[in-house]
Amino acid sequence: FEGDKRNRNIDSFTGMALEAYLLQIKGDSSQAEISFHQILKKIEDTINPKYPIRSNLLAGCYACLGMHEEALNELKIGAGAGTYSYYYLSMLPLLDPIRHLPEYMEIMDNLKAKSDRMRNNVMAKAYSEELKK
Repeated sequence: FEGDKRNRNIDSFTGMALEAYLLQIKGDSSQAEISFHQILKKIEDTINPKYPIRSNLLAGCYACLGMHEEALNELKIGAGAGTYSYYYLSMLPLLDPIRHLPEYMEIMDNLKAKSDRMRNNVMAKAYSEELKK
């Protein structure tokens, strides 16, 4: 997906979503809600659906809007699309509204295990290559 121009706006969408989140925690929930809906539309119209981080951003916006089922569904879609974003997701403040949910914890446990397996495989391969020298 490197060459897909539609995916180059990830950082700006994350920034916009975090700004809306700040509005929300400062008490301006009506403006935050408007912003989140605008961001959702832009993400859906702009980012390639095959790009796993799209689901992570949608999940964050849905979580902040109180749409927990939709947020969890997007996290599952991202996980199924091959995301290894455990550490990113574990620190993304947009997901704070759903962190307490058992479904969220299960998704995150699975992503952590997947991430750990990938890291261990890479390290084992690097170690094996080092031994061949």
